[in-house]
Amino acid sequence: MSAGVALLLASALLALGLLTSRDEPPADPPATAATPAAPMRPTPATPPVDETARTLLDAVLADAARRGGAAAQLVAFEALTWPDGSLGCPQPDRVYTQALVPGYRIVARAGDTEHHYHASRRGQWVWCPQARRGKPAGSAT
Repeated sequence: MSAGVALLLASALLALGLLTSRDEPPADPPATAATPAAPMRPTPATPPVDETARTLLDAVLADAARRGGAAAQLVAFEALTWPDGSLGCPQPDRVYTQALVPGYRIVARAGDTEHHYHASRRGQWVWCPQARRGKPAGSAT
């Protein structure tokens, strides 16, 4: 199988939610003089109702607890639409499907740190550091 066909197949599986991604944190980026973005002020988090979203939330909270070294709690759980298969958290040198993806923006706190996650409604999720956070489709926020 050629590399191009394999890449196309992997992209299609990712878009369909059949192949999941669990990103590890990248190496610490160099410090910049840029002013940090204001923290997201979500409305009180409402736990998800459907089983896929609950399973997704359990996985995200476990990951936040692992990263933060403390029990994690839900801060925000927002349904939205991502502009492409990167789920609003593109990684350098990766190719993503160019289609709208229904999903969620999830924020969990473990210890003193908030961890941001982007997810599809099919259950694919990624930990999303601030440097890679993109905006949902049709949103100015």
